[in-house]
Amino acid sequence: MEQFKVAHSYVALDKAGALLGVSVDDLIHAGAFNQVQICVNIYARGRRVGMERLYVALDGDCIDFDEQDRGEAQAHEKIFSEWIQRLKSNNMPAGIYELTQDDLRRLELPENTRIEIGEAFKANERGLWEVEFNPLVEISRSDLVMLTTEIKRITKTKGVRVTSMDKPLTIRERTSYLNIIGAMLAQLTNGKKNDTGVIQQAITEYGAKPGVSERKMQEVFAAAKRSLGAS
Repeated sequence: MEQFKVAHSYVALDKAGALLGVSVDDLIHAGAFNQVQICVNIYARGRRVGMERLYVALDGDCIDFDEQDRGEAQAHEKIFSEWIQRLKSNNMPAGIYELTQDDLRRLELPENTRIEIGEAFKANERGLWEVEFNPLVEISRSDLVMLTTEIKRITKTKGVRVTSMDKPLTIRERTSYLNIIGAMLAQLTNGKKNDTGVIQQAITEYGAKPGVSERKMQEVFAAAKRSLGAS
C-alpha cells in the first residue's frame, strides 16, 4: 500500500524550527523584528471578531522631506512593502492569524507563559485584513504555528536572520520625539545655561554613549528646536 501523505497548510512552531534548523526562541525573535511571519491558531476561540480591510498604499509623497527624512521614509516603506508582500503570499486557513510584533515581543519574555491578544492580521482569498478580538483571546506558545508557504519562502531566501532589527521611525514618530526633546531643552536652558552647557552637563553626569557624540547631540538639539518652532 502506498504511503499516505498529508499536505499540511501549517505546522506547530517547534516543527517549523526543526525544519528550518533554528529554535522556537529564534523564530519568535525573528517574528518580533518583522523578519518572518508567526501565526496563531485560535480556531473557534475568537467569539467576536471584527475585520477591517488593510490599507496598503505605498509610494507616499516625500517631496517636502529633507534628505534625511526622505531616506528614513523610504527605508520604512521598504520594510512595510516587504511585510505586505509576505502577507499577500501566505493565505491563512480559518482560525489562523498573524501575530503583531508587540505580542511576539511579549511572548519572548520568560515570565509570559500566556498572554491575551486583542489584534492580529489576516490574509485570505478576500484580501488583507486588520483583525480585532473582543473579548481578548488568551494564547500560549503552544498555539503558535507557521504556514508551510512561509517555511518555503524562508528556505528559498536561505534561512532565518535572527538579528535585532527595529523598524525605522516614521516621520510622525520622529517629529514627536523632536518636539519632546525641544520642549525639555527649552525648560533646561530657560535662564540657566545654553545648549552647549546642557550637553556638557549630560556628558559629565551620564557619560558618553557609543554613537552619541557631542556633535550628534548638538545636531539633535538644533533639529528639536526647529521642530518645536524655537529660534
